[in-house]
Amino acid sequence: MFASLPHSPRTLRRGLALLSLSTIALAGQQALAQQPAANQNIAVKTHSIPAGPLGEALALFAASAGVSVQLDPTLVAGRRAAGLNGSFAPAAGFARLLEGTGLQALEAAPAVYVLRAAPAAVSATGPAADAPALPVVRARANALQESANGPVLGYAAKRSATGGKMDQAISEIAQSVSVIAAHELQARDVQSVQEALRYTAGVSTEQYGFENRGFDWFLIRGFGTQAGGNFRDGLKLGDVYDLVIANETYGLERVEILKGPSSVLFGQGDAGGIVNRVSKQPGAEALREVGVQLGTFGRKQLMADVGGALDEAGRLSYRLVATGLDSESQTRYPNGAAVANKRLYVAPSLLWQASADTSLTLLAEAMDNRAGDDIWYLTGADGEPSHVLEGEPAYSWLKNKHQLLGYQLRHRFNPEWELRQNFRQVHAKGSKHHFWTRRAEDGYTQNRTAVLHRNNFDQTQLDTQLEGRLAHGALTHRLLLGLDWNGFRGRSLGWTAEAPPLDLRQPIYGQAIPEPTTLDGDESQRRQDLGFYVQDQIQLGPQWLLNLGGRWDRSKSHVKDPVYQTDVRVDARAFSGRVGLSYRLAGGVTPYASYAESFQPESGTASNGKPFVPTLGRQFELGLKVAPEHGRTLWTVALFELSKSNVLTPDRADPKERMKQTGEIRSRGLELEARGEIARGLSLVGNYAYNNVIVTRSDGPDLGKTPIQVPKHMASAWLDYSGFGGQLNGLGLAVGWRHVGERQNDASNTAAPQPAYDLADLSVYYDRGALRLALNVSNALNKKYVQSRAWGSTYMGMERNATLSAKYRF
Repeated sequence: MFASLPHSPRTLRRGLALLSLSTIALAGQQALAQQPAANQNIAVKTHSIPAGPLGEALALFAASAGVSVQLDPTLVAGRRAAGLNGSFAPAAGFARLLEGTGLQALEAAPAVYVLRAAPAAVSATGPAADAPALPVVRARANALQESANGPVLGYAAKRSATGGKMDQAISEIAQSVSVIAAHELQARDVQSVQEALRYTAGVSTEQYGFENRGFDWFLIRGFGTQAGGNFRDGLKLGDVYDLVIANETYGLERVEILKGPSSVLFGQGDAGGIVNRVSKQPGAEALREVGVQLGTFGRKQLMADVGGALDEAGRLSYRLVATGLDSESQTRYPNGAAVANKRLYVAPSLLWQASADTSLTLLAEAMDNRAGDDIWYLTGADGEPSHVLEGEPAYSWLKNKHQLLGYQLRHRFNPEWELRQNFRQVHAKGSKHHFWTRRAEDGYTQNRTAVLHRNNFDQTQLDTQLEGRLAHGALTHRLLLGLDWNGFRGRSLGWTAEAPPLDLRQPIYGQAIPEPTTLDGDESQRRQDLGFYVQDQIQLGPQWLLNLGGRWDRSKSHVKDPVYQTDVRVDARAFSGRVGLSYRLAGGVTPYASYAESFQPESGTASNGKPFVPTLGRQFELGLKVAPEHGRTLWTVALFELSKSNVLTPDRADPKERMKQTGEIRSRGLELEARGEIARGLSLVGNYAYNNVIVTRSDGPDLGKTPIQVPKHMASAWLDYSGFGGQLNGLGLAVGWRHVGERQNDASNTAAPQPAYDLADLSVYYDRGALRLALNVSNALNKKYVQSRAWGSTYMGMERNATLSAKYRF
């Protein structure tokens, strides 16, 4: 079988720069042979080198100073540098970076430095005549080769596999792709995937306000991603009602967003796009980090990230990421009880580098997530939030567990052909105690039905992929052939019982709630998805790049519920295509145009008892990407028109809150995004999005209207400055601003829209040597706002949240 896997070597993740240094020695020698004698007196220069792995810091400094460095990679493996900001000559800069490491850099030849262990007494000056014969390396910024799924130096990723299932430059992908790397996740102290996407153009997050249960709510170009848009390591994440795979952001290397239809490679994806979470992976470089975090609402979290080589040859490497969370929240019952969250997470992984051409990575994960389910306040008789929760502190809990086990296999047959395979098995189960409520005629009595749902599912996925390079005359082809399969089996059981009512004026909690015993649903789902895809990236001369792709899908599903006497079988088939054309100009400027389609089979039945028909998405996009070759920035502009037909919408008239299909929605917009270091020590994440979304086909009152919760305007900016020198070296300050425009609260747009709001975030951190201390505050001015009043409920916005984190690397 042919299927998908990350498309770059995974052997030495965080140590990739070190290997790059040692493998380009010959090129460095040739470059040095051409250096004039004038290099002996290289001038003092101003440098801004961020804290990080020592090997990366030395390479960045050498590139900035215009010198070369000879080193044995084992000397710097597992070591970190505190960073460097200010004006330094090469010798002084190396000395500052190497403080406390027991290493020294000595000038062995003009503009050539040698790294070695410092003796007991070290002369401050003089050539290293007795230095060992090490590879001569001309260190350059592009020597720090980034892989499509590995760490990113700073804020701007240059490569991705999400946009084409190949390790390729983002500028070569003729469709919008945004990447939030681990560096940014840490800088903003991101606690959920929702928070990770706050500073991404065209993505609206947290439309239901506060969320602690593990659900990720966001819209991409006006469309939700719950129907097939959530991925982990290139494979779709399954769910059954309230049983979802929660994501621990500390265990992620990247969060990547492909905007617009993506079925040509990922199959059953949603029209708005997909969000692919990329897991941290093992490598040979030693990783040893432990941390503790305290925050508002009683937040307490422990974390650890350790790994490295298990043998001297570095063929076997491991990594273990773990966290433990115990936290209350901004939501409280009128009696003072808090809605809490307790979570345990562990993710071990193992890499076997069998040879230079063959590697196998084993990935595992387990999570126990327990969260209070009462997170939204009831709306009072006056239409305002009542600050009354419908449930009970001891009863209303969501308890979900999942285990993931998989592998990623890569084998290179020769320089032209490579095989990759990605496999994952998921088992998840959970329970949810909650209430269905309805308002009595007096406007104050809330009648309640206690509900228990028990859900479980098993999902098996296999995605195999063959990539090859061919030349035909003046054309060069980069071919991708793939076959993926997804098997899913899930079940949801529900029971009910009548419960004591609540009075919104004087709610009494702690009443005896009977355990539900009346069967109210027994739905089982079985699904088999099969897809075959082909992509050809054709180089038409030195500047033109043409991407052609096609995919055939078949999805068979069977959903039945004997309680409601439903039995629905669906056998859906579709072909999806994508065409993209790019033109590469000087300076890393690449304009492009593309067309893409999506296909999403919907398993289940609508509220009218009929089976869902597939949703279809089509998008035209024009854009421009600017990625300077020697810079660390990425600037993008995109214009698009996107339509989605057979759209699923909640049927609020249905007591089971099932879905119906309303027709077609069109989304037109403009997106601007910038990421990276714009000046020495100053990094920017900025974006603006204009999104005009209209229902173009419907039999209901929403025809010609804007769907609920979709803002027309969004903008944000995050500035991070770490260029302090002297005694302040290692100190950093960051500020952020987020603007979300007004949103509609009802489908017919007759109610007053929800006003726009602006929020401020800030961070103060100290990162030097082995220690990182950080204070992060989101919604720093504690602005009180309502996120949405959709569906007759009121969803409060996120209150001010402050965290104090300490991480120690040893």
